[in-house]
Amino acid sequence: MGVTLVPNPNAKISAHFQSGQLGALKTYQADYFLETVNVLPGTSAEATTRMFAGAKEVAVIDGYNDALKLDRFDHLIDWGYFYFITKPLFIVMDWIYHVVGNFGIAIC
Repeated sequence: MGVTLVPNPNAKISAHFQSGQLGALKTYQADYFLETVNVLPGTSAEATTRMFAGAKEVAVIDGYNDALKLDRFDHLIDWGYFYFITKPLFIVMDWIYHVVGNFGIAIC
């Protein structure tokens, strides 16, 4: 299961991530800040953000990545440092699994 906030792809943002310790509890915090907007009296402004909460299914994630023209949305799945190898390898194993119906055979 993954949860991700997705700002408008054209928005200028700054992002920050930190981890820490609160007693015995490990803490994590992720922030992103949109560009400052001045709102004059009697006017309004709007900021749009999407939130994805769902299973980390490669086809679904890639579909959103392509349809919404997002940058690196597929990194919602932690493919590790060797992304260029692990993602294609998973796609091949998943294809074999769907052909033979056994993930153990797909791994071999």
